[in-house]
Amino acid sequence: MNQRRWFAMAGVIVIAAILAFPLRGVVNQIVLVPLAYLLWFLKLVYLSMHQAIWWMTAVFVVLLILGQSLLPDLKPVKKLIPFARHERGNIETLALALEKSKKEFISNG
Repeated sequence: MNQRRWFAMAGVIVIAAILAFPLRGVVNQIVLVPLAYLLWFLKLVYLSMHQAIWWMTAVFVVLLILGQSLLPDLKPVKKLIPFARHERGNIETLALALEKSKKEFISNG
């Protein structure tokens, strides 16, 4: 890494070290407590469901991954949309006419 990046990293580390002590309560309340609650809730969901459901889910995920790895070229068929002719508006027609006249003026003059 070049010298500029080292100074930037050192600056970030120094600022983080200075702010770590005063902001520990805020980080605790905003990040750690909700994260702990989320993990506790996920553990309750995991323990409340029957083991067979988790096994069926795991087998389904493994079969899905296996199917995608063995058949990578199968893709859903796209509907063919008939070609729609592009209708020019007044502004586009005028712009094309000006472009054409400019080219004719340059080639003739």
